[in-house]
Amino acid sequence: MFDILDRAGRRRFYGATDLPGAHDAIEGWEYLDKIVTIDQSAIGRSPRSNAATYTDAFTPIREAFAAADEARQRGLTAAIFRSTCRASLRALRGRGRVGSGDALSADVQVRCPACHGRRFKRDVLAVPYRGSDIARVLTLTVEEALALFQTCRQLRPGWG
Repeated sequence: MFDILDRAGRRRFYGATDLPGAHDAIEGWEYLDKIVTIDQSAIGRSPRSNAATYTDAFTPIREAFAAADEARQRGLTAAIFRSTCRASLRALRGRGRVGSGDALSADVQVRCPACHGRRFKRDVLAVPYRGSDIARVLTLTVEEALALFQTCRQLRPGWG
């Protein structure tokens, strides 16, 4: 993936100079307009970033939650469906928990006492989308998220 598809996509879309590994052909470029490579390295500058935020898939997810009846009744907009626990943002840099281990001891995870590691305020977590709250959605695999948001046009395979 990294040696062939990623390098070939970066050459095609961004003019990169790295040559892809040996391959016969890559078909289907006409269905893509960019390539986003996700590996184990940190995504973005924020510790709260994840694949959904990096690929902008989180925007339609937040919009879907904001469109829910419970969110409208509470006056919640899509913007509030970001990490909203201020205690977690200040003390734990928005991660909901922080490790305290070092090379000589076991890693001990400390959860935020306000949000219990879920990163969102109680009123935001009270808004369900097809039975899942926003914190649960962020733990889903891509396949699980696609199934949950199958009626959300912006999140269908092919992004549209």
